This record gives sequence, structure tokens and C-alpha cells, in this order.
Amino acid sequence: RFNAAFEAEGAKACADFNELRDRIESGREARAAANALINGLRICDPAVGSGHFLVSALNELIAIKSELGILSHRNGDRVRHQRIAVENDELVVYDEEEGSLFEYRVGPDGRASAERQQLQETLFHEKRTLIEQCLFGVDINPNSVKICRLRLWIELLKHTYYLPGTQELETLPNIDINIKCGNSLIHRFALDADLGPALRKSKWNMDSYRLAVQTYRHAEDKTQKREMERLIDTIKGDFQVGISQDSKAVRDLNKAKNEYYLAYEKEQLFDAGGKSRLTRKQLEHRRKLEAKINSLTQVVEDLKNNVLFTNAFEWRFEFPEVLDDEGRFTGFDVVIGNPPYLRVRGASLAEVEFYRGGYEVSQNQFDLFHLFLERASHLVQSGGQVAYIIPNTLLANENCERLRGYILRRFEICSIVDIREFVFEGVGVEVLMLFLKAGN
Repeated sequence: RFNAAFEAEGAKACADFNELRDRIESGREARAAANALINGLRICDPAVGSGHFLVSALNELIAIKSELGILSHRNGDRVRHQRIAVENDELVVYDEEEGSLFEYRVGPDGRASAERQQLQETLFHEKRTLIEQCLFGVDINPNSVKICRLRLWIELLKHTYYLPGTQELETLPNIDINIKCGNSLIHRFALDADLGPALRKSKWNMDSYRLAVQTYRHAEDKTQKREMERLIDTIKGDFQVGISQDSKAVRDLNKAKNEYYLAYEKEQLFDAGGKSRLTRKQLEHRRKLEAKINSLTQVVEDLKNNVLFTNAFEWRFEFPEVLDDEGRFTGFDVVIGNPPYLRVRGASLAEVEFYRGGYEVSQNQFDLFHLFLERASHLVQSGGQVAYIIPNTLLANENCERLRGYILRRFEICSIVDIREFVFEGVGVEVLMLFLKAGN
């Protein structure tokens, strides 16, 4: 992202992190621009589980800002005399002047020192900004979603602070809207489905959608939060109806109905005496057209009511942060995760057929992680990064042959780290870390 900004200005790209750190100027405007680049990252875990990876990403981003020398207080001043690092996935702040760990504490008068207050507020608002703007997750298990949301709230609580002159803590935002429940692998609407007609017919646009989400995050009471929930559901509902009306099945049905009307109903309206008689050829055509209309009507109804889509997650419009002003899906900068290593067993026949028809990598006895890798290729934007922990069966197993070919066609392989150990307690699977760049 930094190199793209440099090259857009005609400057040379940086070769490594140290060169980037030396290149960034220390002035206030330069630091603000560098922070904006990082705050503009969109990171997604489509099998988020308890949120471990998102919490790690949150703390790493703050540590990176510190190491680059761009971490700034809310007034724009640079954070000085503190070194921030990540140890065991925890954000650790060292006070270099005192030679000790930073700790936010208040004195007998109920106030913290000005320096401690300022740093605590800075860390809180940095975390809040990154959680709201950068981190997104989806999981099929509602309990996992609750745990993930809780972990992110706890990260904020670690740096909450007393409002000046009071014993009241800073209010926590509604960050739950970035972590959603659903089946990441199943969807009604393709990512390239045209949202334009729906936007033109609706009274909503992308600005009003983004504003509703932002207002929800900062809702001051339960009433306002519920109002924003209803508004967001209404907007998404309108988008869904709009896309559905523009689907191929609906277009084909409307075309068939219009053809039938023009051929067999329009004339009858003006044939009061019933003089018009259909030929045998016309009767056969009408019969076929009626059958086609009935068949397409059933297809449309099945799409609308199919239980397969009960928990479907509609990436197409669930996150307005990855939609442009015309409603086009632009994708995430980074897709990370440790997707499930389960063979597709016990699923309904309809679900298996959906996977086989909708995923190129569904070969023989395929695993869910195969599907998550293909899904990542669509969720990440061109030039974006995918980082997954998956079984090392990817390297040689015959059931992964189609998946290996897909990876080679869709990605540039940055690195593969074959760990060859059981790294997760209770999971007897050897894993590897796979780092990919989207684009051949």
C-alpha cells in the first residue's frame, strides 16, 4: 500500500520495512498521511472463530505504527518515549524514560498524570479506529461470533480511560456490526451481481448505507441502536430485492410472460366475439410457453424460499466498507484465517450440490478449507494478500490436485512454511502457513 502511494507520485518503491521507516518523514502531515494508509486497510477472516487472528492483527498494526514512528496522539503530536511491541499476542508498552512498562493509573485525586492520560486515550482511540475501519469477520457458529466480539471489546477495555474530571469511563462503541454470523461459503448473489439497478430504484445510496452503519457504531442508547439496526436491515432488504429482480431467472420469467401476453392475451382483449382461433402450431407454442413460465416460476420461488440459504452470508452487500460509490464490490486488502479442516460430510445433498456447482476446487472428497481458499480468491482485491493456516496435505495429496492448480492460476505464491507439527491442541493435523498474492 505504501509502495503503491510512492509509485503513484513517481517515487521509487521501498525494498523493505527499514527503508520504509527511513522514507517516511516525521512531519505532522506526513504522519497523518501514513496513518491514513494503514487505517484504510480492510482485513477479513471469513472463518473468524473466537477472533484470535483479528486481535493479533489489531495489536500488530499498532506496533507497526510505533515502529514506523507515525503513531500520533489525537492532537497530531507524535507519541514519544514509548516503545510499543507485541509479545504473546498482547500489546506491550514500554516507557523508555522510566525504564518500565506503561500503566494507566489514577492518583488519590482520581486523576492520572497528563502524560499517562494522553497515551491511554491515544491507545484507546487507535484500537477503536482500527477495529471499526479495518477488521471484519464472519463465522457460521453464533457462539464463536459472540466470543470474537467480546475479545475485541476486551481489547478496547484494556485501554479505556476516565473522562477528564469524572469517574466515568469512555463509552465503548458498537463494534459488533463488523463481526457477523453466517455461512461464508453459501450465497444467493454473486460478488459481481449488478447493484446499480437496485440503487437507482431505491431511495438509498452508498453514502446513506455507510452513514447508517457509522451511526449504529456510535449510537448513544439502545433506542438509537435498534433504530439503526432496523434501517440497516431495510437498506439491505431493498438491495436484495433489487438484485433479485435483476437476476437471470427473473429476467427470463418476465420475458416469457411478456411473450405470452403479446401472443395470446393481448389479442383476446379486443376479440369480443371470440372470432380468433389458434392454429395447431400456435396451440403447441402456447403449451410450451406455459410450461416454461411454470418452470421459471418454480425456479424463482425455490431461490426465494430455499432452506439452503437460511444461513447464507451475502458478501455482496453486507460490508459497505468494501463497496465503492456505485455499489461495486472492491474486495479486502487482506484475507486471513485458519479455516476448518473438515471433509464435507453430513451436509445436505443441496449443500453438496451447491459446492460442486459453485466452486472449481470441489474435487472428489474435498475439504472445507479447499472452498475457503477459493472463496478468499474472490474476496481479496487484485494485488491483495491471503494468509491461511491449512493442512499440509495441500502439497501432495491427490484430492488437492485441483486446488493446487487453482492456486497457481489465481495467485502468486509468496511463501509456504511447512511446519510438520501438530500446532493446535487436540487437532492431529500437520499444517503449513500459506502466503499468497492475488493476481497471476
